[in-house]
Amino acid sequence: MNSTLKKISLATIANIIVLIISVLTTLLFPKFLSIEDYSYWQLYVLYTSFVTLAGLGIVEGIYLRNGGKNYNLVDKSKVSFTTIFLTVVLLIVFGILGIISFLFYSNSKEGFLLVLVCVQGFIYNLRVLPLFILQATNRIKEFSILIVLGRVVFFVTSILFYVFGLKNVYWFSLADIIGCFICTLFGFIVCKDLLTKPCDIKTGLLEIKNNISAGISLLVTNLMGVGLIGIIKFFIKGNWSIEEFGKISLTITCTNLVLKFIAAVGTVLFPLLCNYSIDKLKNIYKSMSTTIITLLSLCFIFYHPLKLLLVLYLPQYGESLEYMGLLLPICLFEVKVSILLATYYKALRKERPLMIINLIALVLSVLLSLISCTILNNFFLAVLSIIIVIAFRCILLEIWLCRKYLNVSFIFDVILEVGVTIAFVIFNYFIGGWIGTGIFGAIIILLLIIFRKKIIDSVKSFKAI
Repeated sequence: MNSTLKKISLATIANIIVLIISVLTTLLFPKFLSIEDYSYWQLYVLYTSFVTLAGLGIVEGIYLRNGGKNYNLVDKSKVSFTTIFLTVVLLIVFGILGIISFLFYSNSKEGFLLVLVCVQGFIYNLRVLPLFILQATNRIKEFSILIVLGRVVFFVTSILFYVFGLKNVYWFSLADIIGCFICTLFGFIVCKDLLTKPCDIKTGLLEIKNNISAGISLLVTNLMGVGLIGIIKFFIKGNWSIEEFGKISLTITCTNLVLKFIAAVGTVLFPLLCNYSIDKLKNIYKSMSTTIITLLSLCFIFYHPLKLLLVLYLPQYGESLEYMGLLLPICLFEVKVSILLATYYKALRKERPLMIINLIALVLSVLLSLISCTILNNFFLAVLSIIIVIAFRCILLEIWLCRKYLNVSFIFDVILEVGVTIAFVIFNYFIGGWIGTGIFGAIIILLLIIFRKKIIDSVKSFKAI
């Protein structure tokens, strides 16, 4: 087995563990918590997905500028100065936000939740610094161990809180904070040589400026990526109840479990792609694109039996789980963006077009949210908006990358992605049941037979990376 496959295997094992924990929390939290508390837990998760804004793109800049480097070649004195600077900035930002949240929202459940979000925001932004450096310099073993450690601590702490009768959203949020803190602590222990004597202030501030300049586009891009679904969820929360928000969030969480697992490949790909020629990048792209579509299309066949099991286990969420028939295809587009398209844009240092395309998709998300939630007050259209926005962004990123930078054919993959999505929605949401599942499964198997040569060639090319 070559080194690339070894690293992918290692990252995959780590992500299997993280996936198991994610599955367990997805299944157990709705059981542990009331619908209201679970909805507030999902609100906490949504808020914490935006806390990286306070980091100003500094860590993202370090990640991009050191991508593909040997760890020993990273300038430790500059990273040490950056760590001190970032700590001070985060203390000021989240300290002020925490005080405001406590003073002005102290009588509301959401207010105390915002205080916890501020604590998590401070820790999380420090956590990603050693993690990003390990990932950028291809130290995948240490990176994977730290990720697993944080999630295991979170899960074990959550179970202990539950056993001792501490069953509300605040304790589970605290468990998340503890897990993040442990991951951060051990991250800096693993990278203790980063905390050396810092460089002089002039050099350090220039380094901060360069990191912000390099990383701000990626930061904004990542936040806009979160905002594509986040904005629609905010509109759902504002237009309907917190419980409806929680129910649709559970459905989205279930669909995102696939993304958490396959993202392991993206962890390894970025530092490798930084050092490849354009010809090799083309070959890798074509093989991985086809492989992603094939694997996820096969996974979609098992949607109906898995949904039945979830409805039996969580009958109070039965109505909202029906929307998985609309939302599951977002896995196909999100996986492709996460581990392939966005990774290529970053490796080619094309963060600006990546940001612009995400901005266009974000504008579409706002427009569809206004139309479906505010004007038409239609919950079905609000949910449908999610898949439309995610698919639109993926296809636009794919067309731009293939035509502008790689000069490879993309028509077949786009048609196949859209075709699989439409077929899935028609046969699993509108028709449904075992009949819909059987027809959809037959279509996928037929496609695999027709395009078997292309698929086999793609898998062989991927193994040769």
